[in-house]
Amino acid sequence: MRTLSKLLSFFSEKWLILLLSLLISVPISYLFLADVHYLSTDIEWEKIPRAGNIFYEFDGGLRSIQLIDWDTTLQVMGLDEDRTVINQWNIGGRISDLEEKSILIEDIDGDSFPDASFLQLIGNKVYLAVIPVNLHVNYYHKYFLDSIQFSEMDRKPIYKHDIQSFIIPGTDKKNVAVIIFAGHAKYPRKLYLVDLQEDTVYLSKTDGNCFTSLSIEDVDGDSSMEFFGHNASPGNFHNKSALAFNDSSTYLMVFNENLEFEFPPVEFKSLFSRFNNFSFPTDTGNYYLSSIFDNSSPRTIFPVYLSDLKGNLVDSTFIGPNTTPTDFFKESPGIYAYTSGGDIYKITDFKNPEYLTNIKELRTRGLKFVEIGEKDGFFIQVFEKEIRFYDSKFKLAEKFKSFFTKPYELRITSFGDNSIDKGKLLFQDTENAILLNFNKNPLWKLRFFIVLLFLIISFYIMSILAFLLSYQQSKRLEREKEITELRFNAVKNQLEPHFLFNSLNSIGHLLLTEERMKAYSYLESLSFLLRNAINNSSEIAVPLMDELLFTRKYLDIEKLRFEEKFDFEINVSETVDNEFPVPKMIIQLHSENAVKHGLLHKETGGKIEIRLSEDQDKLIIEIDDNGAGRAAQTARKKDLGKGLKISEQMLELYQKVMKHKISQEIIDKIDSFGEPLGTHVIITVSKK
Repeated sequence: MRTLSKLLSFFSEKWLILLLSLLISVPISYLFLADVHYLSTDIEWEKIPRAGNIFYEFDGGLRSIQLIDWDTTLQVMGLDEDRTVINQWNIGGRISDLEEKSILIEDIDGDSFPDASFLQLIGNKVYLAVIPVNLHVNYYHKYFLDSIQFSEMDRKPIYKHDIQSFIIPGTDKKNVAVIIFAGHAKYPRKLYLVDLQEDTVYLSKTDGNCFTSLSIEDVDGDSSMEFFGHNASPGNFHNKSALAFNDSSTYLMVFNENLEFEFPPVEFKSLFSRFNNFSFPTDTGNYYLSSIFDNSSPRTIFPVYLSDLKGNLVDSTFIGPNTTPTDFFKESPGIYAYTSGGDIYKITDFKNPEYLTNIKELRTRGLKFVEIGEKDGFFIQVFEKEIRFYDSKFKLAEKFKSFFTKPYELRITSFGDNSIDKGKLLFQDTENAILLNFNKNPLWKLRFFIVLLFLIISFYIMSILAFLLSYQQSKRLEREKEITELRFNAVKNQLEPHFLFNSLNSIGHLLLTEERMKAYSYLESLSFLLRNAINNSSEIAVPLMDELLFTRKYLDIEKLRFEEKFDFEINVSETVDNEFPVPKMIIQLHSENAVKHGLLHKETGGKIEIRLSEDQDKLIIEIDDNGAGRAAQTARKKDLGKGLKISEQMLELYQKVMKHKISQEIIDKIDSFGEPLGTHVIITVSKK
């Protein structure tokens, strides 16, 4: 029964109810989270024929173009959703001399139909070809960009190029920007702007090191575009005096819309390196954030640099361990740093980048961020054996078996508006093209709310269970309290006769000695004590103030009886709560023992001191006398009276019913010769 009672008391604590709720809900939540995928399980992988095609979306369907290089003839075909030919153009030139094929497919002439823009090489001339692939027309636009210088060291004369469109600020018109970076040849290494409306091409006035990829933004907020980007230092063209900006160094260079430098290019001497440059917004304005990744072995470790809009170096710092080469990349969520040790940081604060996670096998090349809605999206990385989807914090959200043997040659294209819950992704290499129709799992964003719901439900279930157990326990305690009170009443019947018998003996003694006035005073005080005992007969505890008054009346009576044999003091600390409930007559019983069994045998000079104080939520009651002590009393009389036994019973019942821990300690005082000096009683009551 006692074990069951302790168990019920254990369950009644609220924090234990919460703990039990967690023990129940956590395993359920783990199983739930393990089964909730970032993407719905009904995703569709569709293998598409003609993997060499370049796909685009038009009017809700997936269309494509195909470029076939027939030596001196370049064949361009536009295909509809069923892969049937819409139109075909046989144009001169070739694309096989391009190291990487960059093709821009979007409406750039404002006729609401997509155009395919790509570089076309005819002899030693390079053109930008713009073909209206969705129209049944035979014409196309061709813009001369530059001449090519061939080098025997080049497998292909154009090493890097990039094609991007941009809207002219203040208008709805588009222009096209092109960068070309030759291999070992001196030229072309320029930035070109193609004005489609004026049918004019503008080019930068300097040869040498230029961009390998392009960014177009209004960085300084003047409603005109700035052109900047990444460059490299391959050291391919060794005649440095022939170049304004040799390719054995990297440069921070920014062009305006007139293709003039915003500031003199800033050189960073770093051979065989890749120079990344991004616009970097801060609370104090926009800056350029630049990093150098050394491709040589052994590698030189460079910090990341922060420059103002005039190219002045403002600050520099290392991201992560300064012994680890760090690459940088920028996607829609922000700028990220990736160390060769696998650590990923998001750069929102230049001095205090946010550490995200560690993915040793990640490669920044081929990493694609796909937006879903306005504030969500995921990173996609294709490995040799699997395709991984990471959330914006680079936590693994989903993974699938990979269908591709050459993941680093893979293009990932996003189609549709990629609304809040669905989208299309095309994965394509030279051999395979697979379309992914995905639906974002609606439970993904609600997963932690559902886990919280599990916890709340578990908590309420455990609370109801605890309430039922507590109700049963309260009923059991009520019965125990009734039994306890019956036992207490039995003790009371022992207590009152004991005290009355001693008091009547004292009155009789006074009457025999004919001290009638003292006897009258004695009877008056005794009537107070008896009236108080009757009124409190059903109480287990009384306020401390009442107990002290009861004890004072008792000691006054005994002092009248023994006259000058003893005196007493009651000292109460100011911090003591006079209303705190204490066991009834507990102080009086020990005072009675001190008088009857300690001071009775002293001729004069007896002293009782009662002290009350508090110590860390505990009430300390001390009854100290200078009587004969318990050893002398035992030698003269084995029976010290029933007082001590009664006090022990009262303490036990008080602790059980009132739920306050209480203890008492009786100390026999002796001098240096072992002679008794009296008794010191300490009663400690916990107030909690």
